[in-house]
Formats: sequence, C-alpha cells, structure tokens
Amino acid sequence: MSSVGASVMTHWQVFQFVCECLRSAISRDRPAIPKGAVPWPEVLEAASYHLVTPAAAWCLRDSTGVPRDVADYFDAALFLNRERNKNISNALTLALQSLNAVKISPVLLKGAAALAEDLYPDFGMRVLGDIDLLVPETRILDASRVLTEAGFEPTREQKRWFSVVHHHLPIQIHPEFCAGIEVHKRVMINTLGTLVNTRSCLEHAKSVQFRGMTALLPSATDRVAHNIAHAQVEDGDHQRGVPQLRQLLDLVMIRERYEVEINWAEIVQRFDQRGLLPAVTDTLDLTEALFGQSMPEVLLPLHHNVALDRLKAALDNPRVHRRGALTHMVRSYARRVQKDPLCVFNVLDPKSWPSRLSSIAHQLRPGKW
Repeated sequence: MSSVGASVMTHWQVFQFVCECLRSAISRDRPAIPKGAVPWPEVLEAASYHLVTPAAAWCLRDSTGVPRDVADYFDAALFLNRERNKNISNALTLALQSLNAVKISPVLLKGAAALAEDLYPDFGMRVLGDIDLLVPETRILDASRVLTEAGFEPTREQKRWFSVVHHHLPIQIHPEFCAGIEVHKRVMINTLGTLVNTRSCLEHAKSVQFRGMTALLPSATDRVAHNIAHAQVEDGDHQRGVPQLRQLLDLVMIRERYEVEINWAEIVQRFDQRGLLPAVTDTLDLTEALFGQSMPEVLLPLHHNVALDRLKAALDNPRVHRRGALTHMVRSYARRVQKDPLCVFNVLDPKSWPSRLSSIAHQLRPGKW
C-alpha cells in the first residue's frame, strides 16, 4: 500500500481531504488531489472508520494522482459493497412481499430509505448495516411473525437483552442474504421521541414502489430530524465533536434532493424544546464548511461557528475526544435507566461483557477518526 508522505497531513487534514473527495457525490466534479504526498493509508483508515470507503471510491474513480494499489483497493470496496447491497435489496424485497401480503406497508428508515429511492448516484455507495422498518405498534407482532415465516430468524443473542421500552424488536436475520431486519414500533428511543414523533412520521410518510412492492418513506422533515437526532444525539457524535461521515453524507444527500420540502422552523422547534438546538446548528455548520451546503436562512441567526473548531480539536487531541465520549456514555446510560430501570440487569449477564467492553474501547479510541 502506498504510504509516501504519511506524516504530511494532520488528522484534521486527512479528515478534511476525505470530505473534499465526498463532495463529488453532489457536485459530480472530480476531486482535486493535493500536490505533494497524500498519506493514503490514513485516508483509507479514516474512510473505513466512517463507513464511506465505497462512496469515496466512487468519487475518486478515474482521478489522476491516486496510486494504482490504492485505486484497486477502492475499486474492490465499491464492487463488494454493490454485491452486498444487492443481497440487502433482495432481502428487502422479500420482507416487503411478506408484509404487503398481510396489508402492512412499512416506513423505510435510514439506509433502507436511501437504498429504495436511489438517493446516491451509485447503488454501491451507501454502506448499510441492517434494514430498519417502522410499522404501527398494533401490527408489530404480525410483522415479526410473517418475517419469521419468510426466513428472517430471530437471533439468540438478542434474547438476553432485558428491556420493556425498547423502540424496536430484536434483529431478525435471513441466512441466505446475510441481511438483518429491525422492526421498529417507534422511530427513536423513548427519551428522544419528541424529536421524531412516530405517529406523525407514519401519517406524513409517502408511498413508494420498490420492485413492485409498496413501502413508505418519511417526510423530508422527519428524515432530517431523524438523521440529526440519531447520529448527533443518540449516538453522541455532537458530544464527541466528530460526526460520522456516513450519516453526515446522508444528510447532505437528503438536503440536495428535498431541500424545498424541509420545514426547518419545525425542526428548530422540536430540538429547541429539548435544549438540543446546538446539535442542529453545529451539524449544519459542518455540512456548510465541509460540503459547501449553505445554512438554511432560518438557522443563520442561531449558529455560532464553533463546530469546526471543536472538530479540529477532537481530531488532533485524543483527550478532547475521550472527554466527549465519556460524557455522552454517562448521560446516555442515565437517560436509559430513568426510562427503563430494568436495563440495569443487563450488566449482570457475563456473556454481554466482552461486547460491552469492546464498544466502550471503540468509543474511547484515542485514534484519529
């Protein structure tokens, strides 16, 4: 792997370079490769950590200045993710077929929505984890049952999790497609439910066809609110000061297509009522600085241009990152215990300790990204 000049860029500069490459997803312009050496191993590490390697691969395709071995790596990543997305699309088709048969048209959330509507210019750009489907709470057991009958098997590991208020059922995985589905009864966890109201989301969703099956897409306003609430608040990106680029790029792509449909005043009201408005303004400040997407007019008087400085500090000073990560974990767990006291019993299960410790180590990772 080409590694010439690995010390030329700071961690912030590497992050910035990845963002410059990803801009091509909306501009369609070929990214400019900086003159001099680029630390490609660090660029690949950052792209991988942020789950945007296939997107960066598409944006850098045929660009001059990319070493042959790096270009081959990117090409392979894009090809493999296309193949994976084919499997996920087949799983989604089977799921919708089964659900439609019992008169359920689920709302597609997050990556599933992006995949179904071709939000990205290339089918393989968006990395998906599982398929998130929202159904009316009165039909959630029916949905789980028909998915089980279709071959989506509940996982044993999830049955160890004690929760009386979890917002989705345990993941169900189809072994043939290696794809999992989470059936949601609420869009967000209980403590953040006012940011994206489930009933309103169901009522305002629009019908779409996917391979002859019927599904629903949330309104543009709900999609933006969900993106920011999930990534910046629930996952703690705002507290840490470093956004995950996959989620930030999703937001950019949603705005690129649906900007005129987004009710920014309503989003401001939802987050401001919870004292979480900085999560919105800082996120949009970063999309403007990193992707050139203008701040909505209604938010211009509200932002303070601090997000970029926080991002630089978190990337180049591991202690800043750790402090933000610890604060988020403590606050998140406190909110969860407040709403679901039984979740404290989860720590009594030794089988869950390795994964928990691994998750904590990942979040406190002193690395760059």
